[in-house]
Amino acid sequence: MATSEKAAGLTIEDEQSKEGAQAVDLKLDKNGLPLIPQPSGHSDDPLNWSPALKLSVALQVSWLSFLGPMSSAVANPAFIPIGKAFHITTVEASYSLTVYIICAAVGPLLAVPLANTYGRRPVYLIGNLVAGICNVAGGFSPSWGGLMATRAFVGIFAGSPATIGPASICDMYFMHERGFYMGIWTFFLTNGPHTASLMGGFIAQYLGWRWCYTIPGYIQIATFLVTAVALPETLYPRGT
Repeated sequence: MATSEKAAGLTIEDEQSKEGAQAVDLKLDKNGLPLIPQPSGHSDDPLNWSPALKLSVALQVSWLSFLGPMSSAVANPAFIPIGKAFHITTVEASYSLTVYIICAAVGPLLAVPLANTYGRRPVYLIGNLVAGICNVAGGFSPSWGGLMATRAFVGIFAGSPATIGPASICDMYFMHERGFYMGIWTFFLTNGPHTASLMGGFIAQYLGWRWCYTIPGYIQIATFLVTAVALPETLYPRGT
């Protein structure tokens, strides 16, 4: 009986010692509060990156999130000339936006599990590159069916940053920092369609409706070249 009580006492002391050691190892913020989540001791942990690198990645992710909604709505002011070019009604021309929106809802179903398994970076890069190529192809499409096909692929591949962007922000920032940087990301995301409508009107009037697709496509391809060099992976295996 005494032996079992002694063993139990040792077990309790061991647990208390472990808890004390864990408390000592806690990393604190400037106010002395525990950081959530706790960063690891590795320099490649996104939580340990420099503020400049974190901001660079946050702005790149925000810009990628802007490009999808922007490319979805940039041709909206050009539905009338698109209809005339393909001998369809203005309502039928608007189906190019409908197809984009439907496919943009399908894309995240693939993007999220792939990003959580293989990383955020390849999903960003591949999605943006394919969307850019398809946008350019849509601008040169000789048929209505070809244009609709490119819009479907743009919707699938350009919509991924809208779903995995918040994950990248949370990969890099502690809980008390996330609100500010999520605000930046949300600003870019929600202003994509507004900017697109203004830009698309001028493009359609002075350059022609085809440029409403090729210009966003070229911007996406240029963005791919930048992010291929400057966008690091933010997914980090973190123990619980």
